[in-house]
Amino acid sequence: MWSQHRGRSALASILATLILALLAQVPGAGAGQATPLPKKAAIFAGASPICDVAPEFSASNFPSTPKVDGTYYPLIPGTQFVLEGVANDGSGLVDHQVIFTVTDLTKVVDGVKTVVLWDRDFSQGVLTEAELAFHAQDTFGNPWNLGEYPAQYKNGKFIDAPDTWFAGLSSKAGVAKALGGWVLPGNPQVSTQKFIQAYEPGIIGDCGWVDKVGQRVCNQVSCYDNVVIINEESPGEAGTQQKYYAPGVGNFQIGALNDPQGETLVLTKLIHLGRADCIAARDAALALEDQAYNHDTSQKVYDLTAPVEQTGLCEATTPTVTPTATPLTTPTPGGAPDTSIYLPLASNLKPTSALPPALYDGCQSDPNPASAPNTPVRIVSVNKLTEVVTLQNVGDRTISLEDWNLCSLNGNQDHDQIFGTIAPGQMRTFPNIGTPNIWNDTERDDAALYNAAGVMVSYLADQ
Repeated sequence: MWSQHRGRSALASILATLILALLAQVPGAGAGQATPLPKKAAIFAGASPICDVAPEFSASNFPSTPKVDGTYYPLIPGTQFVLEGVANDGSGLVDHQVIFTVTDLTKVVDGVKTVVLWDRDFSQGVLTEAELAFHAQDTFGNPWNLGEYPAQYKNGKFIDAPDTWFAGLSSKAGVAKALGGWVLPGNPQVSTQKFIQAYEPGIIGDCGWVDKVGQRVCNQVSCYDNVVIINEESPGEAGTQQKYYAPGVGNFQIGALNDPQGETLVLTKLIHLGRADCIAARDAALALEDQAYNHDTSQKVYDLTAPVEQTGLCEATTPTVTPTATPLTTPTPGGAPDTSIYLPLASNLKPTSALPPALYDGCQSDPNPASAPNTPVRIVSVNKLTEVVTLQNVGDRTISLEDWNLCSLNGNQDHDQIFGTIAPGQMRTFPNIGTPNIWNDTERDDAALYNAAGVMVSYLADQ
C-alpha cells in the first residue's frame, strides 16, 4: 500500500511488524493465546529465501467474518485515507497522492475471507495505479496480506496488471504458489530479523522488520505518540522504505532511506465516508474486479479466485446532511479545486416531451440537452484530466452497455470504450482507451451518452 515499488507490494508494503513477537501476548487475543512461532522461510524451486522468517499460515486461524481492528492497523469499512507528498517518477521529485479506501466487500482467498481494499496512486494528478488488495486478521491479532490486483495506468488509461498474485495460487505454470505475509501483529518488538510480507517468484518479494517502537513523531500535519516504525525492502531493489504507524490511526507517514524513488508521504485526511460515497467506492472496486475478470489479458490468476461478496455495510451507514467525505475524483496536488471535474447541471437537464429524441451521428452534432431523459443510465461525471467517465444505472434492471457511445462534443470525438453491464444503482468508471486527450481541459466540453439503438439517454453540461 502506498508504494510505487512493484517488487514491493503496493498495499502491504506500508505495513509490517516484527514477526518475532514469539510468545508475547497479543492484545485482543484470548487468555493464554500467543503469537505463533515463525518458521524459517522455505526454499522454493528456483529461488532462495528472501527473508529471515515466514509467518505460519492456516486458514483455520481466521474468523468466518473478517474483522481487521488491530491497534496499529484498523481497517474499518467505509474509511478513507489520503496521503500526499512526492516521489521520483524518473524525472525527479513530483507531486504524489494516494487515496486508500476500505470497502464493505469481502473476498475468499486461500480459504480465508478477506477485507477488500481499493487503493489509487496519482502522479501529478494523473492516475498511475488502481489496486485491489485483500487483507485479513487472524485470531491472534495479526493482519495478513493475501493478494493484490495492481492495475497499471498510463496517461490515465489502463495498461496491464502482470504483477497480480494471490496466496495459495501460482500466477505462472511451474512457479511455486504465492505466500501471504504478516502486515502488523498486535505486539511489535524491535528486531533486525526480516519477515516475509508477500512472496511469489518473479512477481513480488517483500520483507519487513521493526526498527523502532514507542516513538513520538511530528510532521507538518500533526504529532503522534507511541509510534511504530517499520523498515521494508525488496531484495534486489535499492533502498529502504520506512512506514510510521500510530495507535488508532494506522499508517500516517512514509519515508525513504537511500531509495531512488524518494517517496515521502504524510496522511492529510482520514475520512469516514457517508452512505453515498461508501457505495461509490464499492462500485468502483466492483468495476475494477470486472476489469480483472473480463477485460485484462495481462494475467490469468484472477480467474482462479471467487468473486467478491457484498456485505451491505455501506447501506447501514447513516446518511449525512453535510458529507464528511471528499469526492471520489482525481486529486489536484496542493489542494486546489480540480476544475477538470464536472457534474451534471440537473436543473438544465429535465426532459421535455415536446422535443424529439437526439440520435447518434458519430458525435458530429451537439444535441439539445433537454431531449436527454437521463435514464436508465446517466453520466455522473467526466474527469477531463484523466479521461475517465463515471456512469450510473438509475433504473431497476441490469443494463447492457455493449455498443453504447459517449461523445466529447467539443472535439466531436468518441470516448472509447463503454462496455459490459451495469447493475441497478451501480456506478462504473470507464477510461478512454482510444485516441488520447479527446476531452478539452481548457474549454467547455459537454458529454452525450447514446444507447445501442443510437438514442441519446444522458447529457452532461460542463460547468
